[in-house]
Amino acid sequence: MPIRQITRPACWAGTLTLTLAALLAGCASSPPPQTVLALPTPSLPQASASAGNAGTRWLQLGRLDIPEYWQSRSVRYREGSELKSWEDTVWAERVEVGLTRNLSIELEHALPTPWQLCPLRCEGASRRPVRLLVSLSPLDYDRASQNLTAWAQWTLLGEDGQVLRTSSQPLQSKGSGSGAAAQTDAMAGLMKDLAGIVSREVPLLPTRRAAAAAAASSAAERLDAKNAQ
Repeated sequence: MPIRQITRPACWAGTLTLTLAALLAGCASSPPPQTVLALPTPSLPQASASAGNAGTRWLQLGRLDIPEYWQSRSVRYREGSELKSWEDTVWAERVEVGLTRNLSIELEHALPTPWQLCPLRCEGASRRPVRLLVSLSPLDYDRASQNLTAWAQWTLLGEDGQVLRTSSQPLQSKGSGSGAAAQTDAMAGLMKDLAGIVSREVPLLPTRRAAAAAAASSAAERLDAKNAQ
């Protein structure tokens, strides 16, 4: 019985060769590694021995409000009127989380006695914290000059939600180096500067007794105005 020889068409061989070449190329060209950035953490404060004393005044920090374009894994900067992203670089966490943490630590260092930063759970009639709300808008990093500029606005609220003080100020911080890490250095520096400014304003707030008296007076005035109508 004659043996038949099966010969594959030349086009099959070419297709097989191209397929193998594509697979090998895919294995060889793995995606470039990503750089994951996080803000440098300031030195941690020591535990205060006066925590919880009767004379302690508490400050509670809310999460910072930042522009929407910062709320992305991409690390973005400004070049003129354009927003661009560092190549193959992402944030390790949400930017507002890192900024809030850094500002908290810097406030722990900067707040004058008898002020202290509240722990994560700050409820309780004995604490009655003053609440600090901060907005950074605009917030822009210029890659060419390594300058981070922001318009910082902050409000200090009493225990009943009354506005005790509101302030705003332009801030600027410079990074060191031409890489993406310079942007995180500038951000950490901005939080340190802001903590220093807020800590100088806190002693100017009215005492608890004066704040309570002002709130009671305001409530009485509103009631008198309502009754007069």
